Amino acid sequence: MRPADIYGALFDPQVRKLITHVLRLYRKSGPSLRNENLKHVRRMAKSIRLSADELRTLGCDPGILYAGILISDVGKEHHLIQKYLSDYSCNSFKAFLDHSRISMREVNEIRKELGISNLVWRKILSSIIGHDGPSIYGSWWKTHYEREFGKKYAALHSREALIHCYLDRMDQGGIFKGRNGQLNGGLRKISYDIFTHGKLRGNLSAVIQEVFGSARMGTCNQIDHLDQVVKPEVFGNTALPLFLRELRKRFDEAEKYFEHVLMDDTRQERRVRIILNSGETIEVNTLDEFWKTLSLVSPQSPLAAQCRIS
Repeated sequence: MRPADIYGALFDPQVRKLITHVLRLYRKSGPSLRNENLKHVRRMAKSIRLSADELRTLGCDPGILYAGILISDVGKEHHLIQKYLSDYSCNSFKAFLDHSRISMREVNEIRKELGISNLVWRKILSSIIGHDGPSIYGSWWKTHYEREFGKKYAALHSREALIHCYLDRMDQGGIFKGRNGQLNGGLRKISYDIFTHGKLRGNLSAVIQEVFGSARMGTCNQIDHLDQVVKPEVFGNTALPLFLRELRKRFDEAEKYFEHVLMDDTRQERRVRIILNSGETIEVNTLDEFWKTLSLVSPQSPLAAQCRIS
């Protein structure tokens, strides 16, 4: 089946037009190759496209899910954060935490212009709501969202939302090496999110500690909660789709990369260093340097066990 046929089988012409408009919103932020947010949703959407038949057998609508995934994070784009910033008392971090709502508000106007029905739109929304959760005790999202908004983060209520949440959590908490030899994945993306928008903005060592420490562990706990609590409620005894089980293996293997990161307090500010397979230690001073250097690592190196984040 040709790519055009695959896309045609996934969603109707109106929804395809909506996706085109959403992708334009991402591209307003600059070149696609440098947009970690766009890369993140594209990785998830690709999994849906390649597993459409399997999802249908589970009672999921792959077209609705595909659209929901692409829409869900467009509200993180800088130009949209700025557009709605006044609604959050000019607090960019608070707006970032509420990016799903920004996404839905912005795209709702587009879908009305395209004539997409309320019924289809509600289905798309049901695949978005709660995708950054589950909001369990100790998770990064629960800690920050509830502190900023004083209310609980939304729960998951549909099969599409659960699949979306699994994909989002595993991509956000994992890294993998692409065909160009560079590391990609959600941890890279979220490091830039926190470095740009978060309370740790501009603090390299604190961002790395947060991303590879509590953020990663929180993601692991969230996935365990999905397995043990949410999945039985939504899917019952039905097994998760094969592609999710394969992604879980890759998520678990990413742990080996983290063992090459070394942080210490020999200076007034914490140093961030990476130990290569050769044993050479390289100190990094920017986020770009960090990811470029970590991409040189082979996680199978026996040195990995000696290198831990303190």
